[in-house]
Amino acid sequence: MKRLIIGLAAMALLAGCSGVEKDARYETAIELRDAMTAAGYDCPSWDDFDTETTSFDSGHCLSDNRDQLRVYKTEQARSGDMDGLILGTQFAMVSTRVEMGLLVSNNWAIRAPKEEIPGLREKLGGFEPDLSDVRMPT
Repeated sequence: MKRLIIGLAAMALLAGCSGVEKDARYETAIELRDAMTAAGYDCPSWDDFDTETTSFDSGHCLSDNRDQLRVYKTEQARSGDMDGLILGTQFAMVSTRVEMGLLVSNNWAIRAPKEEIPGLREKLGGFEPDLSDVRMPT
C-alpha cells in the first residue's frame, strides 16, 4: 500500500512538471514556444520577430516561416487581429503548399501545419477558427 501511495505521488509530481496548462496566458512568444515544445511540437530553430511597435510578440520555429506564434498584449488586440491571422494562414497554405491550421486562445495564437493542431489543442487548449471566415474590408 505504501508503494502505491508513493507511486501515485510521484506520478502526480511528474504530471505537474510538464509546464503545460490548457488556455494559459503567456507574456512572450518564447514562453508560448516553450509550452508548445513541452506539448510535443518540434522547434528546430527559433526566430524572434522584432515586434516592439505591434500589439503582439511573435516568432517562428520552422525555417520556411510557415509557422508563427503570437502572444498579444490584450485579448482585444487578439480579437482585432483575427482576420489578419486567418488571411496569413491562407497565404501560408498557398505559398508553402502545406495545409495549415490555426489555434487561438485568450491572448495567443499559433499557425502551424494542420496535422500538429489537434495535439497542440489537446494540451494547450484554444479553438480552431474557421479559415474561410474572413470579413473583407468594405
